Amino acid sequence: MNSELKVAYLAGALDSDGWFTIHKNTKQSVNPTYSPKVGINQCQIEAIQLAQELYGGKVLVIDYKDQDRYSPKPMFHWSSNAATIEQMLIELIPHLRIKVRQAKVLLRLVKDIRVNHRGGKYNPHPASVVSFRESLWQELRQFNHPSVAETECVDLVKLNEDATGRTAQMENVQNTAEMTVSV
Repeated sequence: MNSELKVAYLAGALDSDGWFTIHKNTKQSVNPTYSPKVGINQCQIEAIQLAQELYGGKVLVIDYKDQDRYSPKPMFHWSSNAATIEQMLIELIPHLRIKVRQAKVLLRLVKDIRVNHRGGKYNPHPASVVSFRESLWQELRQFNHPSVAETECVDLVKLNEDATGRTAQMENVQNTAEMTVSV
């Protein structure tokens, strides 16, 4: 499999079972720190191995058998490392379909960290840098955790009525077709 195809396959795995997030830590320095994170959780190891092969990172195996959890199988978990995250996002974004907006927000943070790398406990960032990173964190939170008011609620009664109406229409079409054929 060529590398472009591998990246496209990994993008599909990330679209379905992956996550793009920003970890905000307010405890260790004057300014909050914002860390970009990408990961995948799957019961099968193939996509996890591919992610590590292409971009390094860390792999964990979580066994839920002893816990009161949803899966009797072990879960494989891959998470990115800071050294390769920018290149990874640049390569993945053209192939993502579902989580492309999250990846673009994360890439903006990664580029800002590269440009404004100074800061921390003894050398705080200017307020503009902190404000920009906070806005990216908030934007990504909106994608990953939309409030109930912002999500599109499905009216199950109307959905059922629509389905019943379509079924009746199809029966009428079938009956009309049978009548036309039998004449």
